[in-house]
Amino acid sequence: MTLRATILGLLGAIFIVTVGYFSSQVANLAHFANQFFPIVVFFPLVMLGAANPLLNRIGSRWRLSGGELSVVAAIMLIGCSLLGTGLLRFWSRGTFMPVLINHGNVRWNKAQAMQQVPSYLLVNDGRYSEGIADAYRGLGKGSDAPNISFSDVPWWQWRGPLATWMPIILLYSIASICMALMVRRQWAENERLPYPIAAVAAAFMGTDENPAPGGLFRNHLFIIGAIVVFGIHLVNGLNTWTNGRFIEIPMVYNFFEFLQKYPTLNSGVWGFGLVHVALWPTIIAFACFINENVSFSLGISAIPFLLVGVLCTESGINLNWSYLDGGVLGWQMAGSFLAVGVTILYLGRRYYSRLLGRVFGIGQPGEVRSHEAWAGRVFLICYALLVLIMTKMGLDWPFAVIAVGLFMLGFLVFARINVESGLVLITSWWQPMAVLVGLFGAESLGLQNLAMIGIFYPVLSFDRRDCLMPMILNGLRICRYNKVLAGRVGAISVLSLLAIAAVAVPFGLWVDYNWGFKMGNTPKEASTIANPPSGTFEYVAQSYNDLRGRGQLLNSRNMSVLDRLTHMKPDPKFLWSMGLGFGAVLLLAWLRMRLPWWPLHPILLLVWGTGPMQEMAYSFLLGWLIKRLGLKYGLSWQSLRLFMIGVIAGDLAGGALWMIAGAVSYGITGQQPAKYFIFPL
Repeated sequence: MTLRATILGLLGAIFIVTVGYFSSQVANLAHFANQFFPIVVFFPLVMLGAANPLLNRIGSRWRLSGGELSVVAAIMLIGCSLLGTGLLRFWSRGTFMPVLINHGNVRWNKAQAMQQVPSYLLVNDGRYSEGIADAYRGLGKGSDAPNISFSDVPWWQWRGPLATWMPIILLYSIASICMALMVRRQWAENERLPYPIAAVAAAFMGTDENPAPGGLFRNHLFIIGAIVVFGIHLVNGLNTWTNGRFIEIPMVYNFFEFLQKYPTLNSGVWGFGLVHVALWPTIIAFACFINENVSFSLGISAIPFLLVGVLCTESGINLNWSYLDGGVLGWQMAGSFLAVGVTILYLGRRYYSRLLGRVFGIGQPGEVRSHEAWAGRVFLICYALLVLIMTKMGLDWPFAVIAVGLFMLGFLVFARINVESGLVLITSWWQPMAVLVGLFGAESLGLQNLAMIGIFYPVLSFDRRDCLMPMILNGLRICRYNKVLAGRVGAISVLSLLAIAAVAVPFGLWVDYNWGFKMGNTPKEASTIANPPSGTFEYVAQSYNDLRGRGQLLNSRNMSVLDRLTHMKPDPKFLWSMGLGFGAVLLLAWLRMRLPWWPLHPILLLVWGTGPMQEMAYSFLLGWLIKRLGLKYGLSWQSLRLFMIGVIAGDLAGGALWMIAGAVSYGITGQQPAKYFIFPL
């Protein structure tokens, strides 16, 4: 680790959070970071890996070592998380949109929905003004050149949100870094999880033992894989940019006629994943780098999801779900996440027990590394501070303890899914809000607790497609390939996080005030960003009416903390659906450990039926089939590996080509160009 690497990483991360935010929010170009394998980080690794042999000939001081490239990548991944759902996409809108929507909203005003949360959590202390409406449209009046300076942004309206939200977001982020440091050695060295993203990145950049991976870029299998996939993207990108006037190599096949023949399969979302065949080259390649039961389980996920969905529908079981008040599918997934958390602790019970002891100064120092013990201590401090802050804001302390734990559980399991499967895009159907509503009921929780939990989830966990912990774990693993000490990477990660956020937040607000608080590039994305913050207060208003109609409103308001715990009313549907999700994961985990031939992995129940899995399932299945048949009929693992790394390099090059072409086109014409994607949205 060198100062040069740290500075380059910070410059790259700052480029991502500034230019990337302008690119997506103003120019309406493809997102720099929208998943766990961002082109803007990993394509430069391909280029630098290819150029390093040449730089070595020019002079060794020009060449970046594998360790330096690792640190640069790790810091840039932090920037990707802050650019996306980790900070910029949801924080400002989550504090701004409720104030705008509350103006003239009879339902909210009658229920005093916004008064259930401290006013300092919202822009302008929750007070509407014409300036709020003007800011929503953009004070730059939509001009191509901004006409307001940093000093023109009404920073005083953001004193409350900045003073409250930033500590919360940063504490969750630091806690994520600490969790990554605590589980890294257990997952990578004891359980030997594959970390496909980090493994491919290390192949691109080389290691300090093999500092010039030029052999990779001269290998004929690598070249064939890269050229074939790049050629596909070149052709299909031209087809997109010419509105279909150029030839196309189909990568998506839909068989909707099959669903029309069987109306039962077409009654919900159950059948879509079965008849939607999308081929994503990087996903096919990653499937060859992971355990076969993982790729097979993801590949056939549409089938058990369809069977369960049809069976429940025919039995009259309502499978509708909501992020706010739950439902069968959301609660099932929450139970499955909890079971994976328990499984993680069980598999690493010896390591984690020694770690816990060292956190409190018990045990032999050599059993646990010092940075791991300090990560545990800092994690506990962050957890305690988060509970304290939320309690001071008005959330009853038992619910604060549970909510913080559920947020952390989500980050932990997302990271586990990513490093075990290589899934570049992950979503889930559960939120801490829905779990607490299902466990306690709206009356026991009370309107204030509902509002407090509800206002946190859009910012912290609504869309975790690029949350920080998987980024940190991949960064740590990449650094480990080059023997960069994990403790140093962790410390640099915390400092980099603070520095990047200090640039990203004011720049993001300046962009928003110039060009308006844009909700997204598509109607679907707009609803994704706008609905969660407004949905919280809509749900509070609905709960107000329901409790008042049942004559429970006054009793709910007057409950003490102890009363809320003793009067909890779990929803029976919550108990059996969460119990089934919990038990099914433990059963699959037990079968997998006891029966070597058992084909299904618990990861199936964490992601089945979600939008990303409906897009990527057949790619995992094809990758599983290629690996299975290739190795069976004489193809060596090294040959398959080289070819698939080439496939990924060609995929990244194709995506980078059209990202650069879009930026150039926008710079010349000022018009939004066509967008071409190499990963599912």
